[in-house]
Amino acid sequence: MRYMFAKRIIESSNIKDVNSLLKEDYLQVDLAITNDVILHDKDYIIFDFGKEISGGIRILTSCISKDNKVRIRFGESISEACSEITPESGATNDHSTRDMVVNLPFLSDLTFGQTGFRFVRLDFSGEFWMIQHIAAALDIDEREEVGIFESDDKLLNDIWNAASYTLRLNLHNGLIWDGVKRDRLCWIGDAYNEIKALICLYDKQEEIANIIDFSVPSIDAVIKRKETANIPSTYCLWWILILILKYEHDFDKEYLLSYRKLILDVINYFNECTNENGDILTARNFIDWPSHPLYDDTPEDEFKKSDEMVGVRALTLLTYKKLKETLYKVNEHSFDDVLTSSINLLDKANYDILKFKQCAAFTYFAGKGSKQNIDVLSNGGANGLSTFQSYYILAALGELNLYDIALDSLKEYYGGMLSLGATTFFEDFDIKWLENANRIDEPLQPGKIDFHLTYGQFCYKKLRHSLCHGWGAGVIPYIVEYVIGLKQVGKNEFTVSPHMSYLKHISYTYPLENGRIFLEIFNNNGKLDIKVSCPENIKLNVIK
Repeated sequence: MRYMFAKRIIESSNIKDVNSLLKEDYLQVDLAITNDVILHDKDYIIFDFGKEISGGIRILTSCISKDNKVRIRFGESISEACSEITPESGATNDHSTRDMVVNLPFLSDLTFGQTGFRFVRLDFSGEFWMIQHIAAALDIDEREEVGIFESDDKLLNDIWNAASYTLRLNLHNGLIWDGVKRDRLCWIGDAYNEIKALICLYDKQEEIANIIDFSVPSIDAVIKRKETANIPSTYCLWWILILILKYEHDFDKEYLLSYRKLILDVINYFNECTNENGDILTARNFIDWPSHPLYDDTPEDEFKKSDEMVGVRALTLLTYKKLKETLYKVNEHSFDDVLTSSINLLDKANYDILKFKQCAAFTYFAGKGSKQNIDVLSNGGANGLSTFQSYYILAALGELNLYDIALDSLKEYYGGMLSLGATTFFEDFDIKWLENANRIDEPLQPGKIDFHLTYGQFCYKKLRHSLCHGWGAGVIPYIVEYVIGLKQVGKNEFTVSPHMSYLKHISYTYPLENGRIFLEIFNNNGKLDIKVSCPENIKLNVIK
């Protein structure tokens, strides 16, 4: 277990020498009481540990009067750390207890909490306390991060580092969680961005097969229409796309084909739910939260209903096309008839998108990128980006050669979160939330909006909103595949075709199972100088 001392005290009651609790020292209770901080009834301290953490807090005490209690509140923002659990705040103890009252004996060394937080508020009750040390106990994956990126653009570097740290905090139990505070679950439909980022960062990637295997009971429950099914039906499509993604990374044909029956069962399930117009009428259609209907009969909701239906149709079509292409590569033709008939039906359907970029992105990758849909994708900059589907939105812009728009949009969007004090990326974010917003690491200023307490919808209203969600790492594979231009095209075979826009310099190390690819790219007014180093068994084709 590693430990970290707080970086600053945001606020406290009138406590003498309280800043001595920031001093790094041996985490050991000491009988020689020399530097203890003495607290009394109703004293409080709000700590800032400087960045989001997965873990808890360790408190070391010496002398305490009887019947003392301390209330511990963890928060991803200052406002959450100071909140009450009420419907008005949205603060919860769901998934992990972040608001608790505990007893501390004298000469104690105890650790409390298992959650995601940056801030901790301690409220003391009782006659007196003597505290020796307080530190965060870190529950963080320690593997080496091989995929190191650096450019001449500081904001882009900061975005990469926050995205990679977001993913690291969500690596647990050989799987990938959605969020370390609340949604400490492994959702197969949310894992696509996370797995693509994992491949760009680490040479050890047990999570990929683990997530596929772990999700089988959930997929089976959906297609058999069991009451226990608790995931959106479209997550079955993501399971297939992740299975294909694994094959495209390691070319393990046997593993791919070991799931023949379940793949066919998923196809049959979706075909049974598809009407003659190509509408996918499953129990729970879903693309992402920003495009999901509230069913409140507003004009905005009508856009969502229409675009989500088209988006699900496009996601189904692109899954079928990708699956057919992949099965053809491995000489598996038993699916040919069912996939051909399914694709033919969906090909005839409507793919007009009204508003939502994520749905337009899926239509593009399904081969249905009309001018109207491309206009939806390319207009508005960061407006309409989604942390959940950012990879597909940005990748569609890349495929359309709109690299400058994609780079400007991702910097505006992810940079917007960083400007609010974020050290990890959020479950959801709307660029409009930046207007007059208070930073998460500052007490609420007069006239400012506490965006964490104000925004959110569905299951992430107000302070329940996770500010560290794994799918926020989707910006990393976009940078690798489209800005750096590194793509895997075969077993031990890659191409690199950079699209630097206004960037002048990039260096990046791509992790391999045995070795690594190192790239350094210089942009001199559009003329690229690309330096490459890779193992002898790797074929790398440079395309300028």
